[in-house]
Amino acid sequence: MPKADTHSDPLKEAADAAQELADALKLAEFTLPSLRRDFPVAGRPLVQLGGAPADLVRQLAAWVRERA
Repeated sequence: MPKADTHSDPLKEAADAAQELADALKLAEFTLPSLRRDFPVAGRPLVQLGGAPADLVRQLAAWVRERA
């Protein structure tokens, strides 16, 4: 997995992080429909996880709990 470059553009870093999460979730057969980069706050890249149906969120939570 590529490491974040702390000197890169915050919007690009957030977009890359969002894509990494989307790719990882896809391997587990999950899709967060609104996953995307967000505007940085105080120079920190942010990722918008967005909205998802409650049943999907519960499935994802159960999947994480099983592997924690």
